[in-house]
Amino acid sequence: PTNLSGQTITQTADADTGATASTSFGDTGLTADITCAATSSKVLVIIQQTLQFSRDTAEQFGYYNLMRDSTEVGEWHYLSGHNLQGAGPSQISTVYMDSPSSTSALTYKTQARCETTANNGSWRANQQSTSGESPASIQLIEIGA
Repeated sequence: PTNLSGQTITQTADADTGATASTSFGDTGLTADITCAATSSKVLVIIQQTLQFSRDTAEQFGYYNLMRDSTEVGEWHYLSGHNLQGAGPSQISTVYMDSPSSTSALTYKTQARCETTANNGSWRANQQSTSGESPASIQLIEIGA
């Protein structure tokens, strides 16, 4: 059986990134650090975050990354429909099992980008509505320590 007696780290981010018009990945403000007890440990990453990908006159593809330090460990793609700026963000739930093979301090974070900035194309994170914010969370659970 797997040893589940490792550590659990939980961090939250509640600052709205604002609309970001970029086709390059940018940080969403959600980050957490963990140092595993053994190189054989795995890290279970659990993320809850609101993301919005929008464009005025056409569909918008959005891309969402999970990073460990400077290494991309996962990338997911989303498609929003035509003219969804008023539709609000979507709650993204991600569960990922990582095998970092390290006892050094590791930083996990999320990033996002949109496919195009044409027609006011943009992405936004941690927004619940035009007047509020939605806290995001990342949990890092060491397994097998």
